[in-house]
Amino acid sequence: MDSSFYNMIADVEVKKLNHFIKMNNISPEEAKAMKYSRRLRKMSQYNKAQRDKKKQYERELEEEKEQLQREYEYILHEVNMLKEAKMNYELMQILDNLEQRYYT
Repeated sequence: MDSSFYNMIADVEVKKLNHFIKMNNISPEEAKAMKYSRRLRKMSQYNKAQRDKKKQYERELEEEKEQLQREYEYILHEVNMLKEAKMNYELMQILDNLEQRYYT
């Protein structure tokens, strides 16, 4: 883009600022300060929104982590129960073999 385009944009901004000064009967310095404070307020709102999004994301990650931990503990419990059942089955097989030897 050429510089005339940027000059046109700058002219529009100056016209807006001059109109704002005339309508509100304030000095150019006050108008600039108000403009910058508005920008700062918008930036502050944007930053707050970003922080809120980050906190929400972190909360969701923490909830997901807790859910995965509960699922892991449940699966671990089930595995231990299956191991115990297998050991009980093997013991029953050994007892059956011993009974058969004893009675035969």
